[in-house]
Amino acid sequence: MKKQLFAGLVCVLAASLSLNVVAQNKKKSAKDDHGHTHDEEAPHGGTVVKLGKPALNLEWVRDPDTGSFQVFVLDGHMEYVRVPEKSFELVAKVNGKEEKVTLSRKAANEEASEMFEGKADWIKTAKKFQGTIPQITLKGQSFTNVTFAFPKSASKAHAH
Repeated sequence: MKKQLFAGLVCVLAASLSLNVVAQNKKKSAKDDHGHTHDEEAPHGGTVVKLGKPALNLEWVRDPDTGSFQVFVLDGHMEYVRVPEKSFELVAKVNGKEEKVTLSRKAANEEASEMFEGKADWIKTAKKFQGTIPQITLKGQSFTNVTFAFPKSASKAHAH
């Protein structure tokens, strides 16, 4: 009886250790090259456009009722990043037609903000488009011709 109980406990312990090793391996495979994971879920349910390294992201949130975009600047962990820049432009190709909107910083304070906002009538009806940011500088990093598809969660931008 004692041998059976001991054998049973050994099996339970071995199974527990195996599950722990599998879980650790899954966590390791989800990590990036500097030892931690990056949560790619957009905090506001918008379209994420990735920029450069260290990781900077723009989350695009469309409000069709007001014809506006809110664009949030986020780091690789989807945490807000306040930036001093004041504005940037979006050029969108909507059903073969070029549309533009200027996104201006919404001041959290006088020096920096994590959010930009822009309004245009075309945003009310543009459920999808190909976007280009001709030039944007964030935290001293400049990006030109950043292209992305909207909507597309965690889309990868292409910058030159």
